[in-house]
Amino acid sequence: MQYLVEWITQIIVFLLMAAIVDLLVPASTMKKYIKLVIGLILILVFLKPVFYVFHIDIQQTLESAYSEFMNASTTDEKMENLMKMQKKDIQASQDAYIVKQLSDELTDIAETPLEEKYNMEIRDIQFIFKDDENQTYEGLEEISVTLDEAGHEKGVVTNVEEIVINTKESKHNNEKDRSKQLEEVKTMLEDKWEIDDKEVTVLWGG
Repeated sequence: MQYLVEWITQIIVFLLMAAIVDLLVPASTMKKYIKLVIGLILILVFLKPVFYVFHIDIQQTLESAYSEFMNASTTDEKMENLMKMQKKDIQASQDAYIVKQLSDELTDIAETPLEEKYNMEIRDIQFIFKDDENQTYEGLEEISVTLDEAGHEKGVVTNVEEIVINTKESKHNNEKDRSKQLEEVKTMLEDKWEIDDKEVTVLWGG
């Protein structure tokens, strides 16, 4: 009988406290969550005699459930982080493949006119993006092209041809001619590649 009186008292006190909290909490999105929590606690209070009959420790059960929930949340978070890392790795591989394909395609387009008109070839193409994680054409800022003499292979020793020293031709004139030639090549590449909204930089690597 004493247990029944205590149980009814707890229900009455809790209902009064719930009513006070409901009046004090302003009408907002948070209020429905507070009502949900109060409702769950009220259900536990009503089920207290059932727990008592079956010798169930409510506090221990709640702590155990909370612990399992936290462990599950941690596991889910680890899995989510692992999936994000794998997704980044896959995206990086795809970006690298796309960049390589684009580089090969641009090289093939420019190969013939470069060799026939300027006796040059592309040694390297670098793509500069606004954001390394978003390697798309929209995010492309600059294409840097390094040129070399056609048929030049690094590390290969060729026969030494006769050297003619022209003291009348200054180094400054040679550099000026080379700079003018690179400007022509830049214009030609922009036209062949049909690029008018990206910066193309041409460098001499010979």
